[in-house]
Amino acid sequence: MAVKTFTAGSVLTAADTNTYLANSGLVYVTSTTFSGTTINVNNCFTATYDNYRVLVEVATITGNVVPVVQMRTGATNTGGTAYLYSGADFLPGSVSSQGSTGTSSFRVGAHSSGAAGMDILEFYNPFATKYTGLTSTTQGSYTPDSRFLIMVGGYLSNTTSYDGFSWQVGGSCTGTITVYGYRKA
Repeated sequence: MAVKTFTAGSVLTAADTNTYLANSGLVYVTSTTFSGTTINVNNCFTATYDNYRVLVEVATITGNVVPVVQMRTGATNTGGTAYLYSGADFLPGSVSSQGSTGTSSFRVGAHSSGAAGMDILEFYNPFATKYTGLTSTTQGSYTPDSRFLIMVGGYLSNTTSYDGFSWQVGGSCTGTITVYGYRKA
């Protein structure tokens, strides 16, 4: 789409507005509040979008946990041991690396008891029959004065079409998961 330049006195028509709205970036897909240790988000990936952004807002959590993601097909966790990932933990005064190959889930961050946090997950081609990629960024705290950042990237080494995912933690938590699709131009 060519970018139209408007000048002072130009008229913005309904067609112009519809074109720009239809070609905007992120589009809301679904949102859910959660409470528990496993949050399943089904039927959120379709052929409508190739890539997705998922925001996980953790309001409360019990225990120090390392969330993981498993892909879902037809409301069933799948992917076997085809998950591969690597990443870095940026803690006050230190940096460490982590990673794994041939596992049954993606590690996507960490959260600490009593502290709120946020995971940003980027899914690449989850519905397509090609490798599914995932990057995540987690911002959280161990205490109100101790912040951290965790970045992870990986993929599933299979060509399965996935229509959802499961976000799992080792302790009970509450929060909201919101899924957005990246509109195709």
